[in-house]
Amino acid sequence: MAGLALALAESAMARDIAITSESQWSGIIPAPTASDTITISAGGILRVDINATVGKLTIGNDTTEGALLFDSTPRLLTVTGDVLFGASAGNRLDMSGSGAAHELRVAGRFLPAGGAGVFTASLGTVVYNANGAQTVAAKNYKNLTLTGSGAKTLENGVAVQAKLLITGTATVAGSVNVTYGGLASLEYAGTAEQTTTGLEWPTPIGVPVLINNSFGVKLNENKTIASTLTISAGSTIKLNGKDLTSTGNIVHGGSPLAEPGRVILAGSSAQTLIGTGHYGNLILNNSAGATADAVGLFVDGRLTITLGRMTLQTGSAGLVGLLTLGTTDQPASSPGPTAPAPAARPIAVTPTGPGPAS
Repeated sequence: MAGLALALAESAMARDIAITSESQWSGIIPAPTASDTITISAGGILRVDINATVGKLTIGNDTTEGALLFDSTPRLLTVTGDVLFGASAGNRLDMSGSGAAHELRVAGRFLPAGGAGVFTASLGTVVYNANGAQTVAAKNYKNLTLTGSGAKTLENGVAVQAKLLITGTATVAGSVNVTYGGLASLEYAGTAEQTTTGLEWPTPIGVPVLINNSFGVKLNENKTIASTLTISAGSTIKLNGKDLTSTGNIVHGGSPLAEPGRVILAGSSAQTLIGTGHYGNLILNNSAGATADAVGLFVDGRLTITLGRMTLQTGSAGLVGLLTLGTTDQPASSPGPTAPAPAARPIAVTPTGPGPAS
């Protein structure tokens, strides 16, 4: 019994696991835990062939190289501490795995300066998930998720090719904004109110933005989006007295944009408003005009048409979409009386689509 107790105690202790040949993660017995450290060196290769957890992962050492690879089945690797490269430029962290979408969660540092090697994201996602501050390494990511809590500080050179997801209560810090690839997108999905920055949402931003936060996403400054803006059901943008200028389409199925501020349609080609979401103050300043969904256009404040024509689609039953307008501006961002309603005047609204069945 004493021997058994000693063995159990030793198995519970943190281990330094050395990988110096080609190995499968599933072949490490007993399986690594959040207390353990793995070092891959002397030309060793460790292939992630199961969902796994480890405390710290070092690829290569001061004199030799190592490689961490993923197999062809989507895997989740959780590292509760650091992921480091050693000094050799031949070190590799390759998430390609025959095109599988792997996920690597890191609560410590991820490939910080001082190490050398090649990181290949492929279709993978790197998740910074510490409940506290982290530095986001200057790497070319496919998918990048910032979650947990605390400030996630971007190094100069962070690039995202697919999706940047900001969730939990994590905030974005740094001095140089993200570079987005042509197929990238930005999603806010926090578990509390989020405030934008110019780091993840530079102005203008040329990639789609998804608002998926029932607590709201508050603008820190006037913003311009040159792609599709989507506000999901139950979510909202808190304009915070700012102008949100869109030169693309808006899909708004969320809560009313009731805070002070304006949504400005300022594209150079025709724009489309989709969904039943309510706008506060809406301005059309587009010579090519805009088309509202057949369900209608709902403006709780003031609709201002400075350039172009607002078109309401006709539904399949031949009914023109509903236009609902407020009588005054939504409150201004500075204290003061609400602006009075202008004198009534006709609004040019053109129905379009199929007519009544004959």
